[in-house]
Amino acid sequence: MIRDVREIIYATFINKNTVAAEIGVHRGINAQKINYYNPKKLYLIDCWDCQKTFFVENNIKPHSHGQACNEKQIMWYNEVKSIFKNNSSVKILKNYSETASKQFKNNYFDFIYIDGLHDYNSVLQDLKTWGPKLKDSGIIVCDDYEERPERGYGVIPAIETFVKENNFYKTVIKSRVCIIKKQ
Repeated sequence: MIRDVREIIYATFINKNTVAAEIGVHRGINAQKINYYNPKKLYLIDCWDCQKTFFVENNIKPHSHGQACNEKQIMWYNEVKSIFKNNSSVKILKNYSETASKQFKNNYFDFIYIDGLHDYNSVLQDLKTWGPKLKDSGIIVCDDYEERPERGYGVIPAIETFVKENNFYKTVIKSRVCIIKKQ
């Protein structure tokens, strides 16, 4: 049963021929929803690393999993590994977004879900990093498309900058989701 708008997007854009990635996996809850639609390949990319210094240096108040350090991050990484341990179509990459992206050629992915750090620079960097990896017919789905200045969110302005500077357009969907597609 479809429970939220993301699952409608997944049902529409993901099938047995889809090569997909999720950037910012956390505990794998969303990854399980993506995987339900049986993509050909699903790459789960997250550093699962303490980033408190980043938040302090950039004066950002992170949400709870952004503040979590080693013990919790290791626990979440192990949870994700356990969830997908018997699924050969899922590949888990424990690495930072930009570093992981270098493993893929341009025009490789049909579907990319971005839910990493939410400050302006990080979101824009993820879009610039992963945008070229997207096939012409593919989409990028960005989570948390909302104003949250108290948390240092820069998702909306980063997406606006990216679509203006690149050959993409956006569609904002109810429930804080934005779809970006090449023009």
